[in-house]
Amino acid sequence: MAQHDSPVASPNYKRRFYKFPNGDVYNGEWENNYLHGKGQLKFANGDTYTGEWNYGKRQGVGTFEGSKKITYHGQWKEDEPHGQGMAVLENGDMYEGEWLYGVKDGRGKYTYVGGHVFIGRWRSGKHAEGELRMVNGDVFNVAGPNRLT
Repeated sequence: MAQHDSPVASPNYKRRFYKFPNGDVYNGEWENNYLHGKGQLKFANGDTYTGEWNYGKRQGVGTFEGSKKITYHGQWKEDEPHGQGMAVLENGDMYEGEWLYGVKDGRGKYTYVGGHVFIGRWRSGKHAEGELRMVNGDVFNVAGPNRLT
């Protein structure tokens, strides 16, 4: 997220409610005319981010609630989910685990809306290895993307 048009006269103004020309609305802390510290940004499209900011980028802990029923709560870095976090997707599936710059990467648990659960390791957003537990009790070892053993 780039620096928004300057809403404040002083570069060190600490807290401010501001409506941007594009319709986004921010209520929170500022530093040097950047969203910085804790605050909430309501995007014109209906999405909302509430949490920590670092010079105009989501960084630290925060919650994103999308207008398309997508939510993410967890750690952010450079405006992307990064570290530990939980996401609920539009279809109701849920992922809880490690993220690397917006992509599932590391240990995690993916629960499908139908009840099946994958627990294991992710690489670049895909199953790497782990266990797929079916609702009927069957358990499959997963050796890579889309490979059951």
